[in-house]
Order: sequence, then C-alpha cells, then structure tokens
Amino acid sequence: MAIHQREWLHLAKAIPIGGTARHPHTGDRTTRPNLVVSNHADRWACYCQSCKAGGVVMKEHVRVTGIAPPKLSTAPTLPLDMVLIRDLPLPLQKAVVGFLMRKNMDLIHFDQDLYYSDSRKRIMVPTAQGWIGRDTTENSPQKWLMYGNVPYLGEVRQGGTAVLVEDAFSWFKLKWSIKNDERFRFTDPICTLGTNARDSLFLVLVQRSVASLWFYDGDSAGIKGAGKGAARLTVFGVHSTPATAPSGLDPKDMSAEGIRQHLLTHLYGGELGCEHSSSPE
Repeated sequence: MAIHQREWLHLAKAIPIGGTARHPHTGDRTTRPNLVVSNHADRWACYCQSCKAGGVVMKEHVRVTGIAPPKLSTAPTLPLDMVLIRDLPLPLQKAVVGFLMRKNMDLIHFDQDLYYSDSRKRIMVPTAQGWIGRDTTENSPQKWLMYGNVPYLGEVRQGGTAVLVEDAFSWFKLKWSIKNDERFRFTDPICTLGTNARDSLFLVLVQRSVASLWFYDGDSAGIKGAGKGAARLTVFGVHSTPATAPSGLDPKDMSAEGIRQHLLTHLYGGELGCEHSSSPE
C-alpha cells in the first residue's frame, strides 16, 4: 500500500540529497517517528515502519538553480558534505555542470578538482589562499563566499605584470587562456574578489609589480572599479591601465583567444601578436 504524497513528499524535499529524516506518521496509532523520508539523487522516498507502507516519486531532473538558498548558505564554516563533482550521482552532476556551462565555464578551465556541497548548494573550490564557494541557487545574498581570510586570489611575482579580474570564474578562465603561452610568462592573473581591491593587495602590487591591467567586467561597476584601482596604483609609480571586458561581458564570457588578444592589445599594443603562436585552446 502506497502512502499518499501529500503526507510525506514535502518532508523529503526539505532535506539535502543523501539525507534521511524521521517524522510521526499522520494517522499512525503512536506519535513515534515511524515515518522515514529520504532524498536521493534521482527520487524521493518514504517508508512507515508501523504501517509497513511507503512511497516513491522519481525526479524528472535535479535543480540547483532558481530555488531558495539553504539556511546554511552563508555559514562561515566549511561544509561537511563536500563531494567531488565527478563523484556526484549523475543527475546532480549534470545539474552542477550545467550551471557552470551557463556561466561560460567548464571543468577544464580549473586547475584542480571541484567539489559540491548539497547542504549549502555551493560549488566548493580549493585555492592556495583558502576555500571559496559559489552559490548555485542564484538567490543567496552572497554569490561567492570565502572561508577564512582570503583577500585575493593568485600570486603576485616580483617584476611581473598583474592582470586583475573581479570574479573567481573569470580568474580561472584567464589563467587557463594564457597557460603555457610564452607571450604571457611574466603575466600574473589576480582576482580581487569584487571591484574594491583590498589595501593588502595594493601593498603587494606596489612592492612587486611593474605594471597592471585592470580587466574588470564590462559594466558600470567594473568600469568604475577598474578606473579607481588603476589610478590609485599609478600614484605609487606602477604603470596601470583600466581595460575592462567588452560592454556587457565578463572576462569569463570571452573566448580564450578573445582574452589573449585583449591582453596583447592593452599590454603591448598588439605588436606581440605576430611574434609567437598562441597556445591551443
């Protein structure tokens, strides 16, 4: 005998994938939590240990976007349920990879494994500076969350040219686009984690960089932030250029070749474009 969906489905949907919960079963002779509900990658299920009845509802697809963010979405502690994206159940894996694709990103753009936390609905990324997490619901008050003190992403080398982007996805796309390309061997991709670079980053840039290119998003906030950052760094003698992405685009929205040509044009006037062949995409 099947238990009607109205008695349990809303309870199963309230728990994260892979989780179970116990509740009293309406109409049961006792108030004991005999109704066990569970949330699986491809279905929701229930079983009452008293009635010896249950129910199953198959999922047409798993959603990670356009839903309410979990209560723990902005918790500052690392989630305990992180799973490698490649090890996720296939329906959930497709949903997470689909989210990346809608951001013009792919797993190949990252130089390390990515994880997913279903309890936070975040893609979790380990970096040299610490863990960062990207909300997939698109409804969290914090799109990116830094776990610990992460002032910026990337390495500022002595004598290098810093190319600064505001978003972590753009940073990974930038790094991948110039990887193994000798024309950019002195280029340091840096993510300022927003349009307001921190003082600690400015100090490092002043001490180490010989030039900087502010490759922020092609919108009003990006244009303003790039101009402000470049002007501030120029005061300290670091040749700095505001050069945002084309109007309406983030660096991550551009092709690898488009990113390379953007850098060549604004760093070197494009004259290096004929001297070396570009790296394959």
